[in-house]
Amino acid sequence: EPTGYELEANAPIKPQVQVPVLVTGRFRTLEEADAVIRTGQADMVALTRAHIADPDLVEKTLAGRIDDVRPCIGCNHGCIGGLLSVGRIGCAVNPAVGAEASLSERLIVKAETPRRLLVVGGGPAGLEAARIGALRGHEVILAEAGASLGGAINIARRAPRRHGIGDIVDWQERQVFQLGVDVRLGTYLTSEEIVAMAPDAVILATGSSPTIDGIQHLSPGTTVRGFDRPEVVTSEHVMMDRSNRDWGTRAIVFDDVGHYEAIAAAEFLQERGLRVTFITSLSSFAPKLEVSLSSIPALERLARRDFELITYARLVAVEDKSVSIEARFGGPVRSIEADTIVWVAHNRSNRDLVDELAATPIPTVAVGDARSPRFLQTAIREGHMAARSI
Repeated sequence: EPTGYELEANAPIKPQVQVPVLVTGRFRTLEEADAVIRTGQADMVALTRAHIADPDLVEKTLAGRIDDVRPCIGCNHGCIGGLLSVGRIGCAVNPAVGAEASLSERLIVKAETPRRLLVVGGGPAGLEAARIGALRGHEVILAEAGASLGGAINIARRAPRRHGIGDIVDWQERQVFQLGVDVRLGTYLTSEEIVAMAPDAVILATGSSPTIDGIQHLSPGTTVRGFDRPEVVTSEHVMMDRSNRDWGTRAIVFDDVGHYEAIAAAEFLQERGLRVTFITSLSSFAPKLEVSLSSIPALERLARRDFELITYARLVAVEDKSVSIEARFGGPVRSIEADTIVWVAHNRSNRDLVDELAATPIPTVAVGDARSPRFLQTAIREGHMAARSI
């Protein structure tokens, strides 16, 4: 939701009461709160998740360090999601939440012996590792093979309604430059080159890559026939297309994961006028988003347009302008017309360097998707902890 999304509901209440009125609704900065109070829309503004992401929000703002405030990205993954899934609060962007007594950044001290730390990969895990390594006083080199920092977040931020997810890597990027990290873009390193650089330690945050092999993890032993057809693409192909490709008028999005990626692709195609059939191998729509209260709103948005949801299904074959599917437990095969088929499956770790450096004496640790493809909260936490331990 946008900043202040509850103000419209609050407006008729404020003039009718004599008690102070407090409003909430995705406020993230003191500037946003001040604007509400100045215009008389409320007497108080709650910045709840904003203070979870950065409990020093007020202190930093009053000190003129607004750019140092770690932004909330509004994902609910660690805060509400943590409470509802594991019974304790966390935060996707702030690893210290719930463990401040041991992990508060106020407790970070300079290393007695600064070391030369090489971080390979400039996504959220690598950026966090570089940031914490610099706070520890190490000489940090951050090598990123691409032309920009951000990693997979640069794909995710192109999703409709989710551009704010990129705020965290923008903040991390500002921080690493401010801390003097030696950032090297367009730098693809081999294991031989890393050894020649002679770092004291290496943190590998090389991420993961989409798989497009037709293997459905809930239907082992089967492979989708015709999966090499050009109309079969990944969400990355869809979200990052720069060629103005004609996606046709009908799309199938197949979700074998159950998180936000398939939703992003479906909404992206809907905005371009396509009819979307959302097929999932799971028994419900985006079950991994239920604890963050995100699945139902997403389904409601999708259903407002030309949309069909099919659960507990598997792909059988991709044919010319159509896909054959059946229920996972068997039964009749159904053919669905489609010009584009978006395949959303579990990624594969980019771990070649992990395996190659294991044979060298250089202390090396893999973090984030390079260790195992998971989610943003885990990636940032692992990058944070790896650098903090050096």
